[in-house]
Amino acid sequence: MKIAYPLAILLLLSLVYGQVTELEDNFFANNTIIAAVNAPEEINFTSPSTTLKFDISIKNNYSEPLEVYLAYKTNSKWRISKKIGTVMPNEYKTFATELFFQYNGTSVEKTNLALISPGEPPKGYAFSITQNWLNYETQVKTILLNSSAIAIPILALGVAAILIYITELAYATKTSRGISGDEYNLRTLFFPLLRGRPFLEKVADIVINPIFWAVEILTALIIVYIIREHSLAKLGLGLGDQVFALALFSAILMPFIYVALIWLAQRYYEKEPLRFTTSMFLWGLLAAFCAYILNSLTTALLPQLGDGISKTTIVIITVGLSAPIIEELLKGVGILIAAGHHELDSTFNGLTYGFACGVGFSIIENLFYFASHINPFETGLAGWLVLIIQRSILNSLAHGCFTATTGAIIGFIKSRPETSKYTYISFLPAVFIAIVLHSSFNLSAILDSYAVLNLHFPVFLFNPLLVLVLSSSFLIVFILSALEINQKKISKIAQSKLA
Repeated sequence: MKIAYPLAILLLLSLVYGQVTELEDNFFANNTIIAAVNAPEEINFTSPSTTLKFDISIKNNYSEPLEVYLAYKTNSKWRISKKIGTVMPNEYKTFATELFFQYNGTSVEKTNLALISPGEPPKGYAFSITQNWLNYETQVKTILLNSSAIAIPILALGVAAILIYITELAYATKTSRGISGDEYNLRTLFFPLLRGRPFLEKVADIVINPIFWAVEILTALIIVYIIREHSLAKLGLGLGDQVFALALFSAILMPFIYVALIWLAQRYYEKEPLRFTTSMFLWGLLAAFCAYILNSLTTALLPQLGDGISKTTIVIITVGLSAPIIEELLKGVGILIAAGHHELDSTFNGLTYGFACGVGFSIIENLFYFASHINPFETGLAGWLVLIIQRSILNSLAHGCFTATTGAIIGFIKSRPETSKYTYISFLPAVFIAIVLHSSFNLSAILDSYAVLNLHFPVFLFNPLLVLVLSSSFLIVFILSALEINQKKISKIAQSKLA
């Protein structure tokens, strides 16, 4: 029994702590457990995941109790999945058990399973179940091809309509505000008024220039191309392009709606030129490009820090710490540059500029999830649609709120004569708060996943609640800062009358 006890301890640890015990392929002699498995040899699936319930009958012809575990083979090793039960000597016992099958991209796959009992010698009974996903794949492909023919044009028209409406409105309602009566027109869009302006404003004017916008759009196109290649590698040329097009316009639509609403609010309260909101929105795309590179490097380097770092630890560090730091710093730099311009002179401006930057960033992140990280075959069409709706509405809104926090604090500090000299220093506490909010958001998503998978919560709870709190806080600050602008207008009119 010297072998049995250590093995039993390993099996117990694997079941208690969720760690997988690996056993060699030849660990046991086959058919040394007498068993009958009441499960089909092949399953034809019509959904992305299925739980198969079946019975296992075991006869113990040995003089010692049999502790029986269910294992599956992967990479020529047996991995313990669960404990089936104990069969006493000379006992014939039937157990009800279940297996969970999830589509992983393979059309037909044979799953090798075994009933294993630690002992001296170890005993086992091997069997297999073939997974046939061909019907499921055909079903999803048919629905995707039919629905994309309708959905893609509708989404594209929605995006185009928003662009045309905002552009025409901006051109039709050109403002004469600024440091001169003619600061904002088509000529100054490309050749801003620089003479006599502070150095930091000249730097901000570079970011506001359409030539710089072209650079930002180019970086976005590079990321879009990379994501498309990942999508095609998974799904093939024809279907991959359909899924990618659906994902692309889905990722764009809600951020466009959000940024259009923000600019309409800016135009109502301050007659804000469109160029500033556009610049911050496009800066979000550039930040996403840089974040993609830095996050990829971080993920690659973390395992090199130590052999004992688990995949779970790497995910928590990346999602909860490094990604929020990298992303909020990159987005915040855009707000910091914009703070050099005289137009960012209030909490309202900082809040709305930051929001535009955040939702711009969310386009690339959402596209990555919709087209590359997760596809409709793995989640099922319903799951993929829920993911698109949730991330388009909630995650885009959350990213906007994170960076709006940075912008609001910088704008607040700059707008007060007694604190304006601390504008650039205020970037540090401002972006720190944004990082904390972003990290909390990401960790709440992990908590939601745990609650749904392990505690059987019916829906995600913590993540949506946090978005509700963030968006409510954003709305409160938005209203207060808009009232502050109106009060300043009233005071200015009163002073002019007195003069």
